[in-house]
Amino acid sequence: MEKETWINDVLSSELNYKSPVSSIELFNKIQQRIHEEQATLTWALPIAAASLALLGLNILFLINQNNKVNESNSPNEFSYLTTSNQLYSHVEN
Repeated sequence: MEKETWINDVLSSELNYKSPVSSIELFNKIQQRIHEEQATLTWALPIAAASLALLGLNILFLINQNNKVNESNSPNEFSYLTTSNQLYSHVEN
C-alpha cells in the first residue's frame, strides 16, 4: 500500500509543478541576438556565387577527365585486334 501511495505521489507531483516564468527582458535579448546572428544578404550573395563557381569548375573538370578517358581508350581498343597469340607484344622471340 505504501508503495502504491508513493508511486501515485510521484506521478501526481508533476501535475503540481509549475514552470518558472521568464522575464520579458530575457526574451527580448534572445530575439535580438538571433536577429543579429542571422546571415545578411551582403554575405549570402558572395558565398552563393563562390559556391556556384566551384560547382561549375568541378563539372568542367569531370567533363574534361571523361573526354580524356574516351580519347585514350580509342587506340587501346585496336591493340587487342592482333593476329598473334602473344600476350606480351614487346617480347620478341
